[in-house]
Amino acid sequence: MVSRTKFLRCTGLLPILLGVLAVGGLLLAAQPASATNPETGIGCIQDVWAAHGNSQNLTCTANDVRVAEVTNISISAGGTCDSSGCSCDPGTNGGNVTFSADYKILLTAQTRYDIGLYFATDGDSNGDGALTGQCSVFIITPGEENGTIFTNLDASPDICGEIINNTKTTNLNNPQILRLNNVTVPCVAGPDGNLKLPNCTSWRTSGQNDTCLGPDDAYPGAPSKCNCQPGFTIGIRVEHPTISVTKTADPTSLPEPGGDVTYTVHVTNNGSSATVTLTALTEDDTNDGTVDFTFNSTSTPTLASICGTTTLAPGASTDCTFTRTVSGSEGDVITDKACVSGTDSNGGTVTPSCATATVSITEAPRSAAITKTVERAVCAVVRYDVKVDNNSAVDTLTLKQLCDDKVGDISQGQNSNPACTVGDHSLLRSGTTTPCVLPQDIAAGSSYSCTFDALVCSFSNTDTVSGLLSDKDGGTDVTPTSGSATVTGVTVQTP
Repeated sequence: MVSRTKFLRCTGLLPILLGVLAVGGLLLAAQPASATNPETGIGCIQDVWAAHGNSQNLTCTANDVRVAEVTNISISAGGTCDSSGCSCDPGTNGGNVTFSADYKILLTAQTRYDIGLYFATDGDSNGDGALTGQCSVFIITPGEENGTIFTNLDASPDICGEIINNTKTTNLNNPQILRLNNVTVPCVAGPDGNLKLPNCTSWRTSGQNDTCLGPDDAYPGAPSKCNCQPGFTIGIRVEHPTISVTKTADPTSLPEPGGDVTYTVHVTNNGSSATVTLTALTEDDTNDGTVDFTFNSTSTPTLASICGTTTLAPGASTDCTFTRTVSGSEGDVITDKACVSGTDSNGGTVTPSCATATVSITEAPRSAAITKTVERAVCAVVRYDVKVDNNSAVDTLTLKQLCDDKVGDISQGQNSNPACTVGDHSLLRSGTTTPCVLPQDIAAGSSYSCTFDALVCSFSNTDTVSGLLSDKDGGTDVTPTSGSATVTGVTVQTP
């Protein structure tokens, strides 16, 4: 015997039978039907069968007793119920949902004894309902009335109820309605999107109905005397949310031939209880049906790096931003298509949701410019006349220095007078017919004249000659008024 812990919630063991008609075994009166709390031990119907010394494998090919319907559901953990129905979220409560409900247990044969109810608590890992694996186990016991009558045709101390189907009696209890409280199973969806409740039922027939003292004694009377429903579902929606997607472009127009555009894809989880994890964003740059790039966990850049987050809570949104190159000719409208897909926290696949954005190609700006630069300058040699007047009435003055502010010292010998510190002496040209020779004595009332040639390379050129004179008596030097000359009409020419 497998050691198992049983939790029987009863309102007190009231007399199970008020009377039994010996002939035919007809129940005259009984207590209301009630259900036990779940069995918390490990093992399912095959384990209980084996624990009673049976070596065969159960086949469970009969259909005498089965769970036909589950109604009046209320959820205490792992989900919610509202006016639109009930749903569970595997992202909470350890992936499980705990609920209470009314179970319609239907008999399709004559009286069956010691009914056992097995519910898989491991998500039916073996795919056989509740035949093997881990289960919660229930029996029919007296307790709160739930619209049907508890029936036990076996003598005390047997506590496991029966279901009878005898049209000759007015005390029928088929189907038996049981209120099972706080059943905990994994929040896993069946093919219809509702909660899977894999189960098996067991029973015994007359002559096989040994004393049943609890869930450990609720085993089949023969290998076939059980029924398993691996794909049974109930009205708790295991949500598989959808996502919505919008897309925008910045900028929305580019001059030909195009350029870079930053796209923003806005993704929203439309679900009410399940989270969505984004797994891929595909890019069709010209909406021609060909995927040009896929952002995912291994791409460069990755999907996570372009999106604020890849896990969206119910109702939450995120923006995925990236840059693509758009090219075209004037007048083209380029449509870019993005599709986003993922998975949900209920183990479902979130099918791709797509959106497009357009970019217009406009005429490129047109302009023209003229640029002028000096390649070379054509210069002219200009001959200057210089005249120095001695306006003194008596003294003879000696001219010691003649300086031009553009070319410097203009006296013979060039730079012979270090006092001329300005100008570019390279502009001075030889060939002067009357060179300026210093020093020169200039008698009172007389003058001295000379010429020099200089290279002029500008549109206009004004230069000034200054000088310095002294008298022979050792008096103070005389600085004459400067003289200026302007050359015009000299131009810079380009080839």
